[in-house]
Amino acid sequence: MKQFKNKVAVITGAASGIGFAIAEQAAGRGMHVVIADIEERALRIAEEKLGTISKGGRIMALKIDVTDPKQMASLAERCLKEFSAVHLLVNNAGVGGVAGNIWETDLSDWRWVMNVNLWGVIHGLHVFSRIMQRQNEGHIVNTASVAGLIAASGMAGYVASKHAVVAISEAVYNEFCSAGINVGVSVLCPSYINTNIGSSERNRPDAVAKEELSDEELKKEAELKAYAKKFFAETAMAASAVAEQVFEAVEKRSFYILTHPQGTKEKLKERLSSIINDQPPPLLSAADFPSQ
Repeated sequence: MKQFKNKVAVITGAASGIGFAIAEQAAGRGMHVVIADIEERALRIAEEKLGTISKGGRIMALKIDVTDPKQMASLAERCLKEFSAVHLLVNNAGVGGVAGNIWETDLSDWRWVMNVNLWGVIHGLHVFSRIMQRQNEGHIVNTASVAGLIAASGMAGYVASKHAVVAISEAVYNEFCSAGINVGVSVLCPSYINTNIGSSERNRPDAVAKEELSDEELKKEAELKAYAKKFFAETAMAASAVAEQVFEAVEKRSFYILTHPQGTKEKLKERLSSIINDQPPPLLSAADFPSQ
C-alpha cells in the first residue's frame, strides 16, 4: 500500500501504546481511522487527540472487546456502513499476562492471555479477511512480540499466545498469496516498548479473574509492576518509533517487523542452531530480550 489518503484503517487496542501511535500515524497520513478498545475513558481521550491531528480523515472510536466474536463482527459492520471498505487492519489488542513459572500460574491466567492475544487476532482475521478478500485490496498487521520468536521463562502463556500469532500470520500470508489475492500481511514483533502493557490487569474481566492473592504475593506483584514501569520508561523504545516502522513495512509489504532487528536476529540464530543441531533450546528470561 503506497497511498494512504482517504483509505480506512481499523486498529484494535488503539486507546494507548502501540495501537494509539499507529492511529496517530494513520490520521497524520489522511486516513479515516477507526479505533477500538475496551477502555472507554482512554478511548474517548484518544479520539479527541486524533481529531486534532487528522489530515482530513474521519475518526471513529468504538468500545470493543476483541474476545467477543459478536462485537468484532459488529465492528466490521460499522466500518462498512460508514466507509464501505477497510484497507488496513491492525490486530493490536493484547495483554502482558501474569509473570510466573508454569506451576505458579492459574488456568484463569492462561485463558485471559489466550482470549485477548490469540482469539482477539483470530476474531479480527475471521471477519476482516473476508472484506479484504472481496475487495482484493488491503493489508493486515498482527501484533505479536519478540516473545513470538524466542521463548523465555516465567511467561509461558504470553510466549505461547505470541508464537501462535506469528504462526497464524505466516499461514494467512501463504493463503492470500496462494489464492492470488492482493492483500498484504505483516507480523509485528516488538521487544521492549514504552507502553502500559505491564498494567494489563486493569482490564482483566471477572470471568477469568485470578484467585485471591496472599499479602506476600500482592507485595511481590506490586514490586514487579513498579520495576516494570520504571524499566519501560527509562530503556524501552518509544511507541511512535514502532508506528513509523509499521507504516514503512506496509508501504514495502514487508512481512516481519522487528523493532530491534540486530538483537532479535542474534537470538533467532541461537534458537535455530539448537533445532538444527538437535540441542535443547537456549535458556532465556525476559531480561535477555533484545534492546537493539
